[in-house]
Amino acid sequence: MKPMSLRFIQIFMIFKIALIVIFCILFGLFFIEAGDSWESFKSGALNSALGIEPDEYDARNFGRMVGYNLLPFVFSLWTLSAMNNRKYKSLVLSLVLHFLLSLQNPFYLLLSLVMLVLSFTYKVRSYMTDRGGNPLMNAR
Repeated sequence: MKPMSLRFIQIFMIFKIALIVIFCILFGLFFIEAGDSWESFKSGALNSALGIEPDEYDARNFGRMVGYNLLPFVFSLWTLSAMNNRKYKSLVLSLVLHFLLSLQNPFYLLLSLVMLVLSFTYKVRSYMTDRGGNPLMNAR
């Protein structure tokens, strides 16, 4: 059974991946022209995110917004993979990289720091390094 701290890290990573996918879909929807309320939302979102008007939004800006979220997406998948395969060093390295990527955002910085501290607990380390189960299957 996974320790609660690993479950917290896993839930946060799944939430982060879902948020990145929703943002990428939203960035793609900015190409669509619709009613007044959508145009008002699009104008406010693009002005606050990029400082541009909706008619200036093009593929270059779309690529920049999606590319900005590409590394956190890859590192989140790497973290989940390290947890599922019980690779402790990969887990810690991916969480350190999450911490370094989140230096510009104080909220993500705090969550990354909490996840990094949780990964150093004894229960997580013993769970990740202990193979358990059949000793013949785990001999390497």
